[in-house]
Amino acid sequence: MPFLNAVLVIVAALCPGVMQAGTQAVTSPLDGVWAAQEMVGRGQAAPSEVVANVRFSFKGDKVTIRGNRGDASEDNCTFTIDPSASPRRIDIVNPNGVTMEGIYEINGGVLRLALGRPRPTDFASPTGSGVTVITFKKSE
Repeated sequence: MPFLNAVLVIVAALCPGVMQAGTQAVTSPLDGVWAAQEMVGRGQAAPSEVVANVRFSFKGDKVTIRGNRGDASEDNCTFTIDPSASPRRIDIVNPNGVTMEGIYEINGGVLRLALGRPRPTDFASPTGSGVTVITFKKSE
């Protein structure tokens, strides 16, 4: 289960708790509910039972992350994107102010995120890299 622990540590670093909203909502190209289809962390694919629980729900500048502890619990975070960067950038900030850096791409109803520190430069997750790549399908 070392892979599962690594993925959960990365995702838990994103959002360990619930954030108090205080910023104005904005529209984002990520808006909607995205169900994980595949997760690769440190070069290893996550088990299907872990992937099945992971959902990112984006609305405005907020993201609710479900399944970051291997269950159906949810955490609320904020995020910012830079769609002009190449690759496009995303920063997800947890309630404690910890930022997880990443990149993203949207192709039709498919979203790919690569998250890690320092910010990933591509959608690869080599063994020992600390990068998690998640592929989502838009569900709503």
